[in-house]
Amino acid sequence: MWIDSGTENREWWEITIDGDTMNWYALREDEDGKTYTVTFEMKRVNEK
Repeated sequence: MWIDSGTENREWWEITIDGDTMNWYALREDEDGKTYTVTFEMKRVNEK
């Protein structure tokens, strides 16, 4: 939860790790009360 310009916003995250990939799933609540999902993934990079 965070407050931006006086409006309270909420989101819920689920984070999973599958091998070298971290998957992020979020359920967010918009200012009008509607919910939507956001997903992204990050892959592990080996240092050189």
